[in-house]
Amino acid sequence: MIRILVLLAVIAVFLVLLQVRRGKQASSIEKAVAPIGSLEADQQTLRALRDAGADLTKPTHVNFYLYFSDRVKADSAAAEATTPELPASVKRAADDSSWLCLVSGRMVPSESSIRRVSTRLQAVAASHGGDYDGWEAAVTK
Repeated sequence: MIRILVLLAVIAVFLVLLQVRRGKQASSIEKAVAPIGSLEADQQTLRALRDAGADLTKPTHVNFYLYFSDRVKADSAAAEATTPELPASVKRAADDSSWLCLVSGRMVPSESSIRRVSTRLQAVAASHGGDYDGWEAAVTK
């Protein structure tokens, strides 16, 4: 009987330690991912592009994502977000629950240019009641 109690105590301690360890891993992962739209998130994306072999001094295709609850808001945001270099289009989101305003075009993905566009589009999304959901770029070598 004592052996069983000792075994159960050892298992309980093991499970507690495992939960503590998992908690620490989750919190370190959460710290590693910067909030979308932050300077840190832009830097992480640029670093990932560089690590994938991208030449960040060359123009490449870039997509910026803004989401809205209805088409009218998305269309208004697209009209404001569009520039000659980065036109915007509107379509249903992939999950069909909202509207995507996709701002897409070619640009050199320098930290300053990405930050300038990202900051501007965050303001556009907010002013039309939407959410800015970051950006991505093609790997151009």
